[in-house]
Amino acid sequence: MKAAKKLWRLMGLLLCLLLMSSGAEAAAGVPLAPIGTPKVLLHHDAVEAAARAKIMADLEEDGEQRRYEIQTVRMPKDLKVPEGEVSLDAIAPSGIRYGLTVPIYVTVSVNGEPYRQLTCSFKIRVYDKVAVAARNLQPRRILEAKDVKLEEREVGFTAVHYLTDVESVIGRELNRLVREGTIFTAGMVKNPVIMPVGTVITIVSRYNGIEVRVEGKAMQAGREGSVIKVQNTATRKVIDARVIDATTVEVIRNY
Repeated sequence: MKAAKKLWRLMGLLLCLLLMSSGAEAAAGVPLAPIGTPKVLLHHDAVEAAARAKIMADLEEDGEQRRYEIQTVRMPKDLKVPEGEVSLDAIAPSGIRYGLTVPIYVTVSVNGEPYRQLTCSFKIRVYDKVAVAARNLQPRRILEAKDVKLEEREVGFTAVHYLTDVESVIGRELNRLVREGTIFTAGMVKNPVIMPVGTVITIVSRYNGIEVRVEGKAMQAGREGSVIKVQNTATRKVIDARVIDATTVEVIRNY
């Protein structure tokens, strides 16, 4: 019985010492347990909006005037952030690329201090009014108005120069077979032959403000703007000249 009383007295003394020690720590400003920082929810819609605004700003800066769509590929989940003034800063580390997945990094800052970086992914599709084949067309065909029509198409996937004007296609010659609905590009068409071989022509030569015109003959078939071999009728000399129209060429000079 006496032993039990001594044990209880000893435990009581230890408890008093612990309480006194805890009180000293509390008085010194050391928390007794970690205190959680209050947090608020940052919805992913806000992050997506910041990322989209960055894409639109970059496209505007690049002078993009065609219609485009921004398709969301991947968004981060909602994020809990400490209470305070939250700001979002977006960058496009790889630039804006049409038809490919474009990552956008969004830095979340609280009271001016970076807190977390989130990644969003998008695809940007761009559209334009383009000249397309109205029917199946055979090579070497001289294109007519009935062969071409304008349609809005997605064009970001092509790196070649597509044609947006029907008039730039009509009257030109096809290089190859073209299927109905195909977008016309600059490499598909060429000017028709306007100067057959043997055509009697005028050869124009300009040098230091002086213009000389002599009679000649086309040694090759010529298209407007093409360079062909021509012969000076008087001297029989064969030279290179650029086709100006159906009966006129201009001497090519190397300066």
